[in-house]
Amino acid sequence: MIFAPPNNFDYSVYATLLCILAVPVGAFLFFALPVARQARRRGYSGIVWLLAAIISLNPLLILIVLIVLPDRRKLLLREKERQDLEAKLAARAKKAPLSETVQSVPAVSLGDQATAASFVRSIGDEETNG
Repeated sequence: MIFAPPNNFDYSVYATLLCILAVPVGAFLFFALPVARQARRRGYSGIVWLLAAIISLNPLLILIVLIVLPDRRKLLLREKERQDLEAKLAARAKKAPLSETVQSVPAVSLGDQATAASFVRSIGDEETNG
């Protein structure tokens, strides 16, 4: 037998209860869903951030915390690119032949040479007319 409410059953109690519960839940979701979407776009778990925004009772503060955190998706992409570059560098180092045209370093550098006296007069040695 199927339960049927009596003909004089007042549905306004349920409608009122639904409105009382739906309005706060809707407001939390209105502010918490953008937090979850932004977290997902930045490479974090959207569900975890949605729950954090709902539990914190201040989703705007959670959104600010999320904005301050580094973009995880970009961090992972940078790490992948770094590994690719290290692999390319290691492959290039293995293939690079040793250069045989390397010039040897002279034993005496320019600064080690003896100073030679110059017998030519410079412009600074002449008297000024003034």
